[in-house]
Amino acid sequence: MTTSKRTTGREDGGTVADAPVPPADPHPWRAALVLTALVVAYGMVWGFWIWPAMKHVHHWLPPPDIWHGLPPAHFVVHGDFGSIYASDRFFVAGPLFAIFLTPVAWADQVLHLAESYPVPVDHPTAWLVYGPWGLATTGLVLYAVRALATEAGVRRGRHWLQIWTIVPLYPVAVVYGHYEDVLALGFVMLAFRDVLRTRSMRAALLLGIGIAVKQWALLAAPLVVALAPAGRRIRTTVAALAVPGALAAFTLAVDWPHASKALFRATTFPQVGEAALWVSHRTQELVGTPSRLGTFVVAFAVTWRLRGNLDPAAVIAGLGVTFTSRLLFEPTLYSYYAAAGLAFLLLHEKVSRNRYRRTLVFGAAWLFWFEVWPATWWWWAVTYPAIAILVAPAVREVLRARAVRKPVLSPEAAA
Repeated sequence: MTTSKRTTGREDGGTVADAPVPPADPHPWRAALVLTALVVAYGMVWGFWIWPAMKHVHHWLPPPDIWHGLPPAHFVVHGDFGSIYASDRFFVAGPLFAIFLTPVAWADQVLHLAESYPVPVDHPTAWLVYGPWGLATTGLVLYAVRALATEAGVRRGRHWLQIWTIVPLYPVAVVYGHYEDVLALGFVMLAFRDVLRTRSMRAALLLGIGIAVKQWALLAAPLVVALAPAGRRIRTTVAALAVPGALAAFTLAVDWPHASKALFRATTFPQVGEAALWVSHRTQELVGTPSRLGTFVVAFAVTWRLRGNLDPAAVIAGLGVTFTSRLLFEPTLYSYYAAAGLAFLLLHEKVSRNRYRRTLVFGAAWLFWFEVWPATWWWWAVTYPAIAILVAPAVREVLRARAVRKPVLSPEAAA
């Protein structure tokens, strides 16, 4: 971050250059790097000892979902990017995530490391490379949440914000190992830092990277476009969709049967998650796309309410409402689906009230409830009120939002 000069009046009526104004956050990466190192260390210990001890087994237990990303990455290493979705039917992340994992796949091949898929092995040595590489993605979010908070006006307690952000990241990064969701969250946060800076094109490009990693980031696209200057909204839309559109179009053109199913008709498994109340207990597998469209209705409603409003608290609240609404429309729910919503609600509480108590208490309680009480009716009877309590302040913020005139952009700010 660059510093700027300020001038002060002299007694004779002139001005003199004063010292440069210090940046709002002179060391934005310091705490993020330290905390990331701790998360990586703990995550590896979790897979080597903690989780095996809890399960009473004598072999390693890395996060169970990590292995589905490696077959596509191996295809990329071998030059067959277009067929990544044919490599594994359970890989439904964005094409860019397969590219992100290519260093791990390359190391596995060169070092002849063992992967616990499709045949489980007791000591998958690929975890020695994959674990640190994947867990390190938390560093992007821990930096991004601080950067967005700084842009929103937060100047004190930012390291505590980063520490508490680990709570919603814990299920997605440590327990389940969905590093694509962590990456997408980080890029969405960085995109909205640039939205608040009125750098619409850069925000759109960052969001596009997030969408190319995991499709749910598309929920933030309407708000990015709506908060762009009126004359730049078409270009902003194109910029946001360029990278994910190009990558998806290539895979669809090369392998339509597999790519279209993964990108548009991804299946979910109610028997291994928490099924929505409208899903039959006999259902083994279903396509979740139709019900997920409800979240886009929420996203457009939030966008309509916040159009023209660059108030940081309102924008962050809108994101919290949008991403938390996923919990109401997913046919099968997993605890890590709450990561993005909880992270933005936590940030909103910090920006608007300078505290974290509500989101931390009810968010952590909900995550714990998910793991210890899987009975469907009782589980939802607690979950619905918990979601309402969590999201209520953000909903109020969105409802009372008023249009705020955007500043006139300089050519530099619009870049």
